Amino acid sequence: MRKPYCYSLFLFVLLLAGSLQAAESLPTAEASRLIDRANQAARQLSYQGVYVHQHGDMVENFRIMQLVEGGAEQERCESLDGPAREYVRTGNQYHMYHADTPLSIALDRMAVSRFFPRLTHSVGDVLASYQLRRLGRDRVAGLDADVYQLEPRDGLRYPHRLWLHEGSGLLLKSMMLGARREPIETYTFSEIRLGGGFDRKLLKPTTPVRPVVMESSEGKPLLAGLDSQWDIRNLPPGFVLQKQIVRKPKGEKARKVQHLVYTDGLVTVSIFLDPSQVQLAPGLAQQGGMHLFVRPLNGQTVTVLGEVPGETVKAFAHAFNPRQ
Repeated sequence: MRKPYCYSLFLFVLLLAGSLQAAESLPTAEASRLIDRANQAARQLSYQGVYVHQHGDMVENFRIMQLVEGGAEQERCESLDGPAREYVRTGNQYHMYHADTPLSIALDRMAVSRFFPRLTHSVGDVLASYQLRRLGRDRVAGLDADVYQLEPRDGLRYPHRLWLHEGSGLLLKSMMLGARREPIETYTFSEIRLGGGFDRKLLKPTTPVRPVVMESSEGKPLLAGLDSQWDIRNLPPGFVLQKQIVRKPKGEKARKVQHLVYTDGLVTVSIFLDPSQVQLAPGLAQQGGMHLFVRPLNGQTVTVLGEVPGETVKAFAHAFNPRQ
């Protein structure tokens, strides 16, 4: 008699859980070396390929190529479906085109660091909040890869599975897993060729790209007056303030929204402190691995957005309270 599908799925989950428990946990020094190697490979290797980004019910394909000569990086990435999107990078200078986004967009340096196949911008912070485990071997786009998992040390963040090219250390595939270990966001190369040798003309934009303003305020203390306006306490552990900026919504010069970004070295959480009531439904909302929590407060609003579990964005929202 054929076993029910749910029974087979249950057995699979048990086997997966057992394999994770048996997975080899790496010493901090080795884990740090592997993560650093992946980041170095993303900056130092020439390659071209196509990768797939899947999140929620969205599936997007991108063509990417990078040429590194004499330490100088040139990179171009373009969408292959949906609205036309393209970015071209020379060193730290970015030019972008988004058919569905105003050209006056500003780009966050931290967001840039998350472009696939980059992994993280802070190895030390990552290993303070995650433990790296070796899961085994696999193949991605025809290349041999070592499979690892960044396992959270608490329930405030998601596990992340990584496929690193055996030869170079380049990240070939990454997967963010949900609370039930289900895939909620995946980046994966469907084809890739390592090394240069491709036509340099392929690095030239095919759309009217425009320069992008780079926003950065890393390492600065809290914005002047923020402590006097807000009582901030009981922030989720493992997250540090990475960036802050004052945003002025278009057409509202008097309205100033404080935007703070916290990171654990792998994912980010944005907090928007708005002096007015926003036109968003209060409470929790989710799309894929992204959670949004809106908390109205006596005519003001705290909005939190991040690639973390719902309880984490709630904790951030309740950590900010207006001073009386």
